[in-house]
Amino acid sequence: MEAEKTNVITSNHKKNERMTWSSFVFWSLVGFVLIGLDQITKYLAFHGSFGNFLGPIPGMRKLLYLNNDFAFSLPLPLPLMFAFYALILFLIIRYLAKNWLKLGDWSRFAWTLILAGAISNIVERVVLGYVRDFVYILSGIFNLADGCIVAGVIILLIASFGERNKERKFFNDKNEQN
Repeated sequence: MEAEKTNVITSNHKKNERMTWSSFVFWSLVGFVLIGLDQITKYLAFHGSFGNFLGPIPGMRKLLYLNNDFAFSLPLPLPLMFAFYALILFLIIRYLAKNWLKLGDWSRFAWTLILAGAISNIVERVVLGYVRDFVYILSGIFNLADGCIVAGVIILLIASFGERNKERKFFNDKNEQN
């Protein structure tokens, strides 16, 4: 009987490891696709006619901009900018390494968006020395990577409220049973 329990536990553990690995691979592929799409849209906006599509959308107009500043157009010296990038990426990756198994799919999607956007912009800044922005909305100039970061933060906030509500419901149900 004890051997059967051990086999079941071992089998479930191996299954969870495979699911975790496949989940990590899946979300990594999604991230690489997003990075690729960001780079393609930037290339097309600056070298092709892609930017002309943006004109008819209300509130948007085409504006090509080489952004030398940090996030939200904050002017920072390059060494300080890279120090911030390194610190932020380190903290995010450390958090995800510790908590990946606990995250729901929406949170994983949100973190994938955030990391893909951040990595795409960082790589571009390292390679080119600036980030290409081309979508002018209201008073800001953005690119797909920026949109990924903003969407990821919004989804993460919504997902965290949903996860908190699930925890509250779980603890309330437990208390009602006792």
